[in-house]
Amino acid sequence: MTQRRPIKNLNLDTKNPFESATPSTETEPVRFTEPDDGLIGAIVELDSEGRCVFINDLFASWFGKPREDLLGTRIRDALPTDSRTKSEPYYQRALKGEHVCFETEKRYPTGIMREVRIEYSPKLNASGEQTGVIVYSTDITERTRTKRTLADLYAITSTRELTTDQKIEQILKLGCEHFELPYGVISRVIEDHYTVIHAESPNGEIMAGASFGLADTYCSRTLGDNAPLAIDHANAAGFAGFPCYKKFALEAYIGAPVIVDGDTYGTINFTAPEPRDPPFSKTERELIRQFADWIGNEIARQQDREALMEARIRLEQVASIDDLTGVLNRRAFLECAETELARFHQTGRKFTAVTIDVDDFKSINDSFGHSVGDEVLKGVAELFSESLRPVDVFGRIAGEEFCAILVDTEEHDALMICNQIQKYVIRQFKVAPITRDITCSMGLATVSDDDNQFSTLLQRADQALYRAMNAGRNRCLAYRPEVNLRIAAG
Repeated sequence: MTQRRPIKNLNLDTKNPFESATPSTETEPVRFTEPDDGLIGAIVELDSEGRCVFINDLFASWFGKPREDLLGTRIRDALPTDSRTKSEPYYQRALKGEHVCFETEKRYPTGIMREVRIEYSPKLNASGEQTGVIVYSTDITERTRTKRTLADLYAITSTRELTTDQKIEQILKLGCEHFELPYGVISRVIEDHYTVIHAESPNGEIMAGASFGLADTYCSRTLGDNAPLAIDHANAAGFAGFPCYKKFALEAYIGAPVIVDGDTYGTINFTAPEPRDPPFSKTERELIRQFADWIGNEIARQQDREALMEARIRLEQVASIDDLTGVLNRRAFLECAETELARFHQTGRKFTAVTIDVDDFKSINDSFGHSVGDEVLKGVAELFSESLRPVDVFGRIAGEEFCAILVDTEEHDALMICNQIQKYVIRQFKVAPITRDITCSMGLATVSDDDNQFSTLLQRADQALYRAMNAGRNRCLAYRPEVNLRIAAG
């Protein structure tokens, strides 16, 4: 049986950090201030006439101009007609006061085609009058392309209609298309000899059977590190003196070791004589490992049901894990939650939902920067993951908000567990350069027979969380219907 290397998770669910889902009613118009470059989205604010009031650096780069040149202009007019036409109905709805979110493919003035997720949020003044529209766009091109590639990869490897050689040929073509590189190679490495076993090239330039000294290839570095290697621009990256550069003048390279039955077989790699623009991303570095694992499986001729089921689990994990914290993302967590709810209605075994919010997280980001904030989120996720049982479910459901399902646990015991974890967080968790205690607030709600959807239970846990936060934070409170009725009445 082939020994498969553990595959790291690719985060394909990018959370939208833009929190103005509802129009602002502040007396002063909303202004986004420096720095903007830390945001993963492109932001522009338009007045009621469609003129640009604010634009961040990322959005300006999509138009190929400095921000200053775009202020005061009707930047929608700069979009190609087909791109503007696609979004026009949504924009008109936003002008009428509706919050709109959609995904589309648009070409921007620089000529680059992007798949984007766009949000239009009406901008209101203190009197409730609409003064314009805030546009938040997230480039989901890589995420969408990676999802398609993973789906195609699974389709190729799971079919029984192709031979192993035909599958490898299609995988190489898929890799060349995804990485946008012309040459793809599966190599066999024995001692210091590198032999091409399978090759994909535009005009047959690379032939199976060609052999080189391993030291004359970038793959020697890949195998030496036993890890994926990505080179965007070999000459600029200091590879000009490398034998492979001197012999083949390859500027771009991405490759990974191929493991068969636990032993190093060779490599899979994709190359080009021109530099790679844009540079290889972290997701692509992990994706090449996926390609290598699949090639290893195919060479080992492991096409039985167990291998296919394992492949499906891997692909599900790719889309289920939060990239920053390594815990379940919102979608995967809610799927598990619905499963637990169905189990409760079948067996009657109760569970408690716990919503967790990192206290004063915004001030941590503002004071110490997003990198420190990320370390806080990763640390909190790790502490909770270690403190909960394997049967419990834990995930990140929003920016600094997590949620846990304590299986076979009712309110009294759940409060004890949460209080213990809370004390453990204060006692054990430190992130430099933060000197004060890092704390969490928690809200608990135990499932009832009236819960036909997990969202109703989550809503009660959120209400308890809000009470905990309003009561001074750093505490755990359970849902109390009478308290929430008094709050509503007041």
